[in-house]
Parts: sequence; structure tokens; C-alpha cells
Amino acid sequence: MTPRSWARWACSASWAASTATCGKAGAENGDIEEFFKLLDRHMTAPVTEDSIWRTSDANTDFEPNASAPIMRQQNVVHLTKVITDWYKKAPAAI
Repeated sequence: MTPRSWARWACSASWAASTATCGKAGAENGDIEEFFKLLDRHMTAPVTEDSIWRTSDANTDFEPNASAPIMRQQNVVHLTKVITDWYKKAPAAI
């Protein structure tokens, strides 16, 4: 997924509902796109043990040797919150 695609996803209902973004009270689309450009280098598969996905709260949303997050609703909701929190305060690895 490209940073632009991630930005489009970010402006979907799940991201917008959790961050009040997309031209409303929060960030502009361009800001969100820039944020996802920072994540681009972390979008490799399979997910390695030293990746941000394993060394952060996102770890609970990935199975061992996973190429993608667990797609159960509770995991998607949790991962959305983790990434939303990174937008507000990015970990050093980003």
C-alpha cells in the first residue's frame, strides 16, 4: 500500500472516528499522508521481531511470522488506536 493509499484509509470511518481528522477538528489530509510516508519503510512482510509492529503495543495484533495484522474486529480497532496514538506522539523508531 502506498502512503497515498494509507492516507485514504486514514480518512475512512475508523480512522476519522477515532481521531477527528480529515479536515475537521484534526489533521489535514496532507499531514496524514506525510505521517504514513514515515510508516512506509515499516511495511514489510513477514513482520520481523525487531519491527515497530513487534516492539510496540501493536504486537498483540500480529501472529508469529505474520505478513499482515490479525483481521478480527477487536484487533483492527486496537491497531487503529495504536497508529492513531503514533500520529499524536510517534515512537522513536518511526
